[in-house]
Amino acid sequence: MSVKLFFPPGVNHIPQADFDTNPTENGGWEGSQSFLAKKSALVRGNALETLFVRGASISALDSNCPVAYAFLRLKLFVISDHQPGIVKIACTFTGYAQEGSNGSSGEEGIVPTYSLRKDIEEVPLNEHRKWADMSDASKARLSLCLTQPDSNVFNLESGTYGFFDESVFQEHTGEFWAVPVDDELAYARLIAQDKVTVKRPAWTWTVRTEGSSGFTAAQLNKAGKIVANPLGNPPTPSNDYCWFFVGPDQEQSGEKRFIKDLTYQLIPDTDENRFLYD
Repeated sequence: MSVKLFFPPGVNHIPQADFDTNPTENGGWEGSQSFLAKKSALVRGNALETLFVRGASISALDSNCPVAYAFLRLKLFVISDHQPGIVKIACTFTGYAQEGSNGSSGEEGIVPTYSLRKDIEEVPLNEHRKWADMSDASKARLSLCLTQPDSNVFNLESGTYGFFDESVFQEHTGEFWAVPVDDELAYARLIAQDKVTVKRPAWTWTVRTEGSSGFTAAQLNKAGKIVANPLGNPPTPSNDYCWFFVGPDQEQSGEKRFIKDLTYQLIPDTDENRFLYD
């Protein structure tokens, strides 16, 4: 048989002895505690309405909460029937402790985590690393080949590489290009076989943090630029690449818990990319 609860005069909720906390991976804290309350006190305008609100301090709900966890704030709560006239309010809290034993530093004790992910991307043939080493004339001829319809056929082996008449590729009828050699010949053969893209490895470096405040406008404005040293000092495969700051992502969980990702991507370290993104 259940025991009938007694609420002293002026008391509308009773904290339960089930307080529990767990640290998050990035230095935050999540806690839980339940409360029993009079169902009549949940009527709009009563005292409980001002207590059980998102962002409320746990110490405001339970004056006996351990002082070390007074930074926790209410994230969400679920109400269920407990016994006639009494409801159970199950609460989830989040928050951040400050560094230092007395909390006087004002800095949240967050811990970044890092991830390096690989991928393979399809890029145009002219973004292959060997393309840049060819002469401008070779690049121009191959670029014109790339723009031709599939119905145009040309012979790479007979000395009749062909020519362009009013931007249409023709078989040799007079003046013609020299037979391509070396890398130009290899590229021309690929284009003739309609192989106009190439696979290129791609790496993404992500730094995850969290805190009680989100990204600032100044931080958002840094997106889209090359950075010399991303947070966490990720490995770089060679001097042919540089890190491009893709930008920040942010997810809010509770009133003052922001889970934040900074994402960087390796891009070719070319004069063009330096001009556009430096």
